[in-house]
Amino acid sequence: MTTISFFGGLLSSIVGVGGGIIFSPLLVSLNMHPTVAVSTAIFVETFMVLTTTVQYIIANVLYTYYALFLGFFSLSGTIIGLYLIHRIVIKLGKASIIIFLLFFVLVLAAIITIFEDWR
Repeated sequence: MTTISFFGGLLSSIVGVGGGIIFSPLLVSLNMHPTVAVSTAIFVETFMVLTTTVQYIIANVLYTYYALFLGFFSLSGTIIGLYLIHRIVIKLGKASIIIFLLFFVLVLAAIITIFEDWR
């Protein structure tokens, strides 16, 4: 698992995608419950993001105003998203909706990347 985590972090930093895109499907494939897999991936990603932020601060290329502004809205969206997905999972009684949402986000990201590349 530590080897997978190392290469997941390496791939995430090289490709520029969030660690959740790599770790969530990986953890689910290891028979981890989807809710636990996503929350674990987010926890791991927190440390990757913190490390990157410190590097940007040291390199003096972090725009603090933008980071705080976008961070506020990201935090707000995260709280609302967690509340909504929790309600949906309770209502449906199945955590598989998380897998479908993850699949949708991955497909959408792939489509956006393809069209951005063509411009």
